Amino acid sequence: SFSSYGEGHFFTSLSVHTSIALYIFIVAIVYNTVLRGLVPLSGQGLLADTMLHVVIPVLYLLYWGFMRPKGNLEYRNGIYWLLFPFLYLVYSLIRGAITGWYPYPFLNAGNLGYAKVALNVVAMIAVFLIAGIILIAITRSLKKQQPIVS
Repeated sequence: SFSSYGEGHFFTSLSVHTSIALYIFIVAIVYNTVLRGLVPLSGQGLLADTMLHVVIPVLYLLYWGFMRPKGNLEYRNGIYWLLFPFLYLVYSLIRGAITGWYPYPFLNAGNLGYAKVALNVVAMIAVFLIAGIILIAITRSLKKQQPIVS
């Protein structure tokens, strides 16, 4: 729980580092498979876009792979990590309904209708959950491979 962490230790926990790895991985996947090319970019815009959606995710995942804090994760951590994306999706839908602007085409209820957007949201949450479980399994697997030193 949040209260079990001392001041300043929440953001250095294995769970937080892994949730960030999950979020940045999903950003990279969604952007590069669904959103890339929707806005034509060149020059500095293309450079910034590539850094933000390709280079930084790869570098953070490498950092997580080699430098993550020691510890172990429980599979329930994956459920907790769904809270942020779920709240963001709900916020985006409410804001979109009010303003008519949606941050992603797959959330645009004005164009797609709420039934299709609901399916997209369920799919996104499922992707977050599956990817989170994979990261937890990797962490647990690596923990078991470490030699015990007495």
